[in-house]
Amino acid sequence: MTQKGLSIIISAPSGTGKTTTCKRLIQRMPNLRIATSHTTRKIRDGETDACDYFFVSKKEFETKRDNKDFLEWAQVHNEYYGTSFESIEKPQQAGFDILLELDVQGVDSLRNMKFNGAYILILPPSIEEMTKRLRKRGTETEESIKIRVNTGKEEIKSYKKY
Repeated sequence: MTQKGLSIIISAPSGTGKTTTCKRLIQRMPNLRIATSHTTRKIRDGETDACDYFFVSKKEFETKRDNKDFLEWAQVHNEYYGTSFESIEKPQQAGFDILLELDVQGVDSLRNMKFNGAYILILPPSIEEMTKRLRKRGTETEESIKIRVNTGKEEIKSYKKY
């Protein structure tokens, strides 16, 4: 009988290095698989559909949400993000540990349903560095950066949930 894998939930404000950290963990831990999330946001340079995210339309996301296909989902910065049951269950049933890359709303959802896992919050070195990293991406407007930084400041305050 194969033992079910562990769930590791990593969260961080935008521009903190969450995705980079998750990619490094996957490279270094052969028994770890990432739960690929669904999103309605635009694909960024260097990203691959079905690898970094499943990039879907708002209509497709809402259909999956309404069909209860997601363990958790949230609307963040006017886009939807969600983790499907399938992206977690298949690897765990095969004995792999699973890595979930979530925002604070997603963590709240999992905590509310008493989802078992190791919860980790990555903090930015500083708000200034977080802002600099968001600008360096070149994918955000100044208004979007301000929104993400303000959201990040609030997310940092939730560190006791981890």
